[in-house]
Amino acid sequence: MNRDLPAGRNYVWRLLKLRLRTEFEIRDKLKFKNFSAALIDELIAYFKEKGHINDRKFANFWIEGRLNKPLGFKAIERELESKGLSIELVQELISLKKKEVDEVSLARELTQRQFNKLKERKEPAEKIKPKLYGYLTRRGFSHETISEIITEL
Repeated sequence: MNRDLPAGRNYVWRLLKLRLRTEFEIRDKLKFKNFSAALIDELIAYFKEKGHINDRKFANFWIEGRLNKPLGFKAIERELESKGLSIELVQELISLKKKEVDEVSLARELTQRQFNKLKERKEPAEKIKPKLYGYLTRRGFSHETISEIITEL
């Protein structure tokens, strides 16, 4: 048995103990620690077989957490793609979640909180709309959603 195998398993366990991770993230971390490609494949296969590396499960967990922040679907999509998930998987899960979650309601609630903060700070009226637009854009909401909410204001 390769003596790096136990070290690799321990390392992956430590990574997974902190939070769920994608296969891409685990591979990246193992490469950074100079594990061989063959050993990385063996470790990934082992943890996938045990159900500890599951990109679909990770993506669902990530989407739920980020919607609670709340972030818009565009921002969540970018984050998941940066974690090495396939565009197809990300788009599939986002489209499923869009059927359950009303992005406009999320953005409306967030806008109201931010609007109240800006009013408390006595921001000039002409600066409020651009600040809200920028804030919602940075939070990953679509331009259509933002326009709808800003118009409501």
